[in-house]
Amino acid sequence: MAFPGMNTYRQTCFTRALVIGESGVGKSSLIARLIRNDFDPYIKSSDTSMCGDFQQSQALIDGQPVTAELWGISGKGVACNRIQVWYGGGFPTRLNGMLKSIRAGQRAVSCTEAKAFADSYGINFVETSCMTGVNISYAFPPVIWEVFYRVRLAREAEGQLALERASMSEHYLKMYLKGDFTDFTIMTSDGRQLLAHRSVLAARSEVFRSMLTHKTKENSKRCCKISDIDGETMDAVLRFMYGGCLTGIDNLGPIVEKVLRASGKYAVDGLFHACQLYLINTINMENAARLLVLADMHSAWQLRELTLRFTARNLNAFMAGGGGVELDDYGQGLKEELVRFSTLRKPPSPKSDQPSSVLPPTSA
Repeated sequence: MAFPGMNTYRQTCFTRALVIGESGVGKSSLIARLIRNDFDPYIKSSDTSMCGDFQQSQALIDGQPVTAELWGISGKGVACNRIQVWYGGGFPTRLNGMLKSIRAGQRAVSCTEAKAFADSYGINFVETSCMTGVNISYAFPPVIWEVFYRVRLAREAEGQLALERASMSEHYLKMYLKGDFTDFTIMTSDGRQLLAHRSVLAARSEVFRSMLTHKTKENSKRCCKISDIDGETMDAVLRFMYGGCLTGIDNLGPIVEKVLRASGKYAVDGLFHACQLYLINTINMENAARLLVLADMHSAWQLRELTLRFTARNLNAFMAGGGGVELDDYGQGLKEELVRFSTLRKPPSPKSDQPSSVLPPTSA
């Protein structure tokens, strides 16, 4: 693994190695010898109050272009704080290496003592020389290799965990669809019986949890009768509770509004918000009144706010199309709030001496 002279490769992967030690011990000389293969006896160490030395070099590991970032950090007290700032509060992968650079005639610690110290912490020890270049090329590449492989293994593990999570959701959904080991029955308004698992229902819905953890009729009979939700709608809710997937929301089509009611009733928050987003993208003059009533009735605040803004911008057309009549039938002061909201949104008259201002929307 050669560091110098490999800058023709495209930088696709970054690794970082930190060279930490007191000011003046030779960190900059170590990095200079590795990157440029030279030695300057008069090189000045970096100020401990500033950022340390930084160099980059390219390498090729198993055909993978890698850019190695080498950081020289000086000082005891500031080193850890500096690392935390650069790494966003986290620490990098531990580097199992200890380098010892000796200036000629200035040995203060024997090689045996240094190796014993490193062994006591379970890290490797390599004695190097910036002046002669001894062991420089041997000391650094294994560290970069180790960082690269640890990062790659971590990414592979993360990808595998993501696949496992997706697989788990798929398995739970199959368990529901096949009716394996069910212990609870949900009877819908159209007479359909849906088989489910109490543990899943309680885990995914606070409403079901309360029903199934207290002395209720539903808990004792292990059966729940729902008079205001049909089988197709409740099946869609259960599919989400088991599979946790929103990819099928577009296929719900005309029953999205019913699914929103059901998911709101049983506190299935992820599905509730997904239905709101779907309906927000369908707001038009024909359904604005219906969606506004639906949102107000079921506390779908995002849908309510955006529908209110849409109708306020098109108030005359909305009223002419009969939207006001639907709001009158619903009541709850919704029509009055819409008119007031539309008035507040009007820009000031050009002849007015009052400065323009942005008024907040009316609270729900």
